[in-house]
Amino acid sequence: MLLANGITGFSNGKPIFPKVDQDEFKSVCYQISNTLKFRIEEFDFNLIGKNFYIAKIKYEGEILNILVNAQYPVMGFATEINPFNIQYTDNEKA
Repeated sequence: MLLANGITGFSNGKPIFPKVDQDEFKSVCYQISNTLKFRIEEFDFNLIGKNFYIAKIKYEGEILNILVNAQYPVMGFATEINPFNIQYTDNEKA
């Protein structure tokens, strides 16, 4: 995947992309949770040491994390998030 310039949030002093809105991410997660019948456990909007928001969900008895980059609208799914070690998944349930 070719990532766009500025996806990390760093640039030459001026933002390249508008920041992804936390409330919009939260709203989309709740809308999807109603359709797919999963429970949202918690949200993490703290950007210290990372550049993505997290929605931790419980789906069919398993914990899954929905990640969205705070600077660029790209989403991923992970089963585990530890500093410098994110276990991404392409599980069909995700």
